[in-house]
Amino acid sequence: MSTQQRVSMAGLAGLLSLLVILLGACGGNAGNTTAARKAPPSQQVFVEPERGISDLSTFDPAQAFDVPSVTAIQMVFTGLVSLDKDLVVRPQLASSWTVSPNGLTWTFHLKPNLKFSDGTPLTSMDVAYSLDRALQPAQRSSTALTYLGLIKDADQLVKGQIRTIIGDSVLTPDPETVVIRARQKATYFLDALTYPCSYV
Repeated sequence: MSTQQRVSMAGLAGLLSLLVILLGACGGNAGNTTAARKAPPSQQVFVEPERGISDLSTFDPAQAFDVPSVTAIQMVFTGLVSLDKDLVVRPQLASSWTVSPNGLTWTFHLKPNLKFSDGTPLTSMDVAYSLDRALQPAQRSSTALTYLGLIKDADQLVKGQIRTIIGDSVLTPDPETVVIRARQKATYFLDALTYPCSYV
């Protein structure tokens, strides 16, 4: 047997020995027969890891465009309406809403006694501010005009041609009422308001 063959055989024997040791180490404790018990259904928590995500791109609802950021934002912020598990629009901050016969004026009635996490009352002005802020040119939001573009004069605000939409396109007649004027009738207006750029 040549020297090269002996070295190859020794290397193969060493590799097999290492493999046996590793497999033995992975075997675990065969004597442990205690089965893990599940928590009752009411105490179980579903955790879904986001694979391949190193960080959120933003935590600003007006800036959100990617799934990880939107997912995190939806855990903290909310809007007038949201989608349920069947993708049906449901009240969130709003308790109810009406639309004018021409489909251009939407009136939202906020739930009573809404508060921010610090206890500060959440009012219609907070909703109006959030809508206006998302459309401000300084935000340079890549999603606001897509989802809030149905609001009257939203395009002018994004371009910096007007200073605000509060007082004309978005009204707050009282602390629990928000009126939004649309530039055109659209059956998907409520769906558009479920995206984070409209969140408070």
